Amino acid sequence: MAGPRLRIALVIGTLQIGGAEVQLCRLAVELSARGHWVHIFAQSGGGPLQQFLEQSGIPYSTYAFHPGARLYTGTLRRIRPIDLTIKAAGAARDLVPMLKVWWDLGRSRADVCHAVLPQAYFWNMIGSRLVGIPIRIAGRRALTFAEPKAASIGAQVHRALGQLSRRWTTITLANSAAVAKSAHEVEAIPIEKIRVIPNGVDLPRLIDTSMASPDRTPPVGLMVANLIEYKGHSDLIQALSGMIDPPTIRLVGDGPERATLEAMARRAGLESKLLFEGSTPQASRLFGEVQFAVLASHQEGMPNAVLEAMAYGLPTVATSVGGIPELIEHEVQGLLVPPHDPLALRSAIVRIAGDARLRARLGRAARLRALDFGWDRCAQGHLDLYAELLARSRRGGKR
Repeated sequence: MAGPRLRIALVIGTLQIGGAEVQLCRLAVELSARGHWVHIFAQSGGGPLQQFLEQSGIPYSTYAFHPGARLYTGTLRRIRPIDLTIKAAGAARDLVPMLKVWWDLGRSRADVCHAVLPQAYFWNMIGSRLVGIPIRIAGRRALTFAEPKAASIGAQVHRALGQLSRRWTTITLANSAAVAKSAHEVEAIPIEKIRVIPNGVDLPRLIDTSMASPDRTPPVGLMVANLIEYKGHSDLIQALSGMIDPPTIRLVGDGPERATLEAMARRAGLESKLLFEGSTPQASRLFGEVQFAVLASHQEGMPNAVLEAMAYGLPTVATSVGGIPELIEHEVQGLLVPPHDPLALRSAIVRIAGDARLRARLGRAARLRALDFGWDRCAQGHLDLYAELLARSRRGGKR
């Protein structure tokens, strides 16, 4: 291990299966393997990734922070004193688990608090500053940013805390140039306080028997995405419903839209073509079993699913949103289509499913491109950033 041993606190909402959660757990393994102390703080509960952490020897703590709606209702002019008292008491109870997170962060004596996703970095840039952690990193992984616009007491407090959180953030860390641009333009975060480190990906060996064979026929597709509205599953259903002989596409992931999407697929007569397989912690391995990947999202930061498909040597049909064009050049590593456009998506799927040579060519280029995103490079990028910021802090730089 080059350089001093660092103490790194990684904070996230839960250990449920999701792109950010998987990336954080994988980063923890890589940092720990390089000799650094790493602990994950899951502020709102555990999940299936606990098993992965236990098998990998990564310590973690789970909490039960679930801020209620009472934090965001009631205007200053209309609320009665008794209501304010009740609301304040309830909000205080909601915040007790977060205070426990802060207490444990302080006890950790961490050099770095790296919090990922808005709820985690909103609260923990404040908490880690209060307990004396010198480096505070807000991991921003999506284009969207929601600030409450209501005139309620809670919304006004939320806005004030948000400003404080951003002020006490050492660096906002984006996972793509598109996310960095959004952070600057939407949240007005200064360019000098934003860095970019792309996601990491495991790279199966070229001789690995699990590597994909995109030129096999008949081709089967795979879409790995939680079943939530912005992932674009309804666009995929509409795209396939207009085909004479659509390819089989496996849908891996779960979420609140599942029943609606399954009903939509039945109405379109696609029960045997769209296979809802649920969620699995080992979804990336499934790319070795198919011939192309699909992602129809309406917004993305830098999707793991696209990187994982590329690492297995698969071409991807994807929407040109967020950081996806930073991974895929149209007609080189895959096919890009506009979001919210089932007709364009249909055309691209017909083309990729009907041309084995095209799949093979795009898949080879995708694999070569994925080599730029291996975990060695990603982990070292994080360690270099942590070391740089600590050195600046110790020289008496601005905290």
